[in-house]
Amino acid sequence: MTKLQLNKIVSFLLLASMMLAVFAIPQQVAQAGQPDLVGFTFVNKSDKLASLRLYGNDQFYYFLLKPGEAKYFTPVRGEYRMSFYSCGMYVNKTLDLTKQVKLVVPACGTVAYNGPTPPKVIDGGKIIKLVKVTLENATDRYMKVVLTGPATYVFTFNKDQDKTYTISKGDYNYTVYGCGGSFTGTFYAYANKVFKFKCP
Repeated sequence: MTKLQLNKIVSFLLLASMMLAVFAIPQQVAQAGQPDLVGFTFVNKSDKLASLRLYGNDQFYYFLLKPGEAKYFTPVRGEYRMSFYSCGMYVNKTLDLTKQVKLVVPACGTVAYNGPTPPKVIDGGKIIKLVKVTLENATDRYMKVVLTGPATYVFTFNKDQDKTYTISKGDYNYTVYGCGGSFTGTFYAYANKVFKFKCP
């Protein structure tokens, strides 16, 4: 092989390596410019619609689940302001999506996990804080009850009637219209609470 031929081969190899480098650079830049995504699982074990709106990181997401549905999403990694809707109630909080997480919506008025929640899991029941209570009209008259507290509710009862409701957990003031007038009082709503309304 002559010196001229050797120089041509070396020049060709140098040119080829430069061209490969040129073509590789845009691909590397594109990969570096891709958003950093994170896995997010949304599970709805309730018999009602559940939704989640996320705001932040120059992004907006709206996730809607039918009863019994579960979906996997890949939003941009980061912290978000969220509007969480479940069992007829909205809760506004922050959601940390800097790492993979799962949000589980349990049956209304319950929690997904009794006791500690597993790592990387959010119990929707502990966010909404709904409980099932039984209210009884322990009189022989029609009655209307207005509850004010964590939320406001209006219930009506026929005589000697009891009903079970799913309401927000917490302290309530009540006003009862019946018994020939009205009267007021307080009670604390917790899971499986039974409360009787009687004429004063």
